[in-house]
Amino acid sequence: MNRCIELAMQHPPGVGRPFVGALILTENFDIAGEGYRSLLPGTHLAYHAERMALDKAGERTRGATLFTTLEPCVNIKAKQLLKSCSELIAESGIKTIIVGAIDSSLSQNSGCGIDYLRRRGIVTIVYKGLSDIIGKELIALGRISSAGV
Repeated sequence: MNRCIELAMQHPPGVGRPFVGALILTENFDIAGEGYRSLLPGTHLAYHAERMALDKAGERTRGATLFTTLEPCVNIKAKQLLKSCSELIAESGIKTIIVGAIDSSLSQNSGCGIDYLRRRGIVTIVYKGLSDIIGKELIALGRISSAGV
């Protein structure tokens, strides 16, 4: 989760909130993909951290574990690609997801991303071990907000 926090800090200027980092580890504990919230190059579409990490990992997502600082989105917004991160994760073959913070925004229906993933058989854990750091380093600085993904 520390690496996810570092990735979240790579959030480029002008993208807006929230700041999110994601990391995928293979079953052999190799890093398959990393991501942070950005814009899809040449567009004004949000490129979410989880999507970026999944794109980089490719087929290495089968049986892998995804770490993310914020609960994956389940609702699609106008400036987002066609599928939610929760849908992409469920389709990718990810076996386990570790979430650093629940998205408390009204637009994401707090906890719905986690429920969505669990209903699809993905082991989904809310990791509270670094919640103080996530709160102080990301939330308190406005880098993760209740404004949604």
